[in-house]
Amino acid sequence: MGYFKRRLDRGQSRRIVRALNDAAVDGKAWDTIPGRPPRTHTFVRFSARDLHEDSGRRRGIFSAAYRVLRSHEVDPHLAAALKAELTWFGDNLTSPDLDHAHAIFLFKSDARECMKHIWTLLHHLREAGVWVEMQTIPRPGRIVYQDEHQIAVLPWGDASEL
Repeated sequence: MGYFKRRLDRGQSRRIVRALNDAAVDGKAWDTIPGRPPRTHTFVRFSARDLHEDSGRRRGIFSAAYRVLRSHEVDPHLAAALKAELTWFGDNLTSPDLDHAHAIFLFKSDARECMKHIWTLLHHLREAGVWVEMQTIPRPGRIVYQDEHQIAVLPWGDASEL
């Protein structure tokens, strides 16, 4: 009986989630990140609420993690855990030099080891009080870089919420 179902309006869903988080009680955001990575092959973007000053888009998880580390109120144990995860990414994830200043990086959902460390980083960010949203995007835009863990894209015109 699936033919009677309405199509999912992803834009409306994002607006509902953001409204729920804006109305959060005691600063505790509504839980939007599932317990594990998606099982289908797709591209995944994790972003914080605030905008990145260079791209004008939502801040990615690495930028958010470094922002937490620069704050003076971070717990030393949490800072050590964040540094350990960021070190793993520094050792195992390529940081290409791109000519495109507005390129956005997305993770491949089937990069298992990378997704395991992303989930650990997300839990540490949650402990630090950083609200993170996950987006799964099947066709994110024009790919300008790709490796086994990630892609960099220039978004299509209709992907303005990345």
